[in-house]
Amino acid sequence: MARSAVHYLKKRGLTDVAIAAQVGCERRTVARVVRQPVDHTYQRRSRPSRLAHYDASVTTWLDGGLPIKRMLELVALIRRRRTRGVRRPGTVTCTATSRPGRRPRRR
Repeated sequence: MARSAVHYLKKRGLTDVAIAAQVGCERRTVARVVRQPVDHTYQRRSRPSRLAHYDASVTTWLDGGLPIKRMLELVALIRRRRTRGVRRPGTVTCTATSRPGRRPRRR
C-alpha cells in the first residue's frame, strides 16, 4: 500500500471504505494513514536487552574464569530471588493459584 496513493484518493473525494477496497487494506488503516503525513516513517521503540541487567555480573564472572554452567545457575538463582516476592503478614498464599488471598479449590 502506497501512502501517497491513499492521500491522492482521499483528495479526490473517495471514502475510507472505497479507498480500502481499492488499495487492499482495512478502513482503519486508511483513516490512520490519512491522519499522518505522506512521508511518515515508523521508528522502532528502543528496548533494553533482556540480559542488560546481568551485564556487570557476567563480566565479573568471565573475568573470574567461572564455567558457563555455573553462570547459568547463578542467573537462575538471581531470577528466582527476584520473582519470589514479599509476603505480608496476615495474607493467605494458595499453592494452587499462587495469588495471595485465594483459597485452593476442592477436588
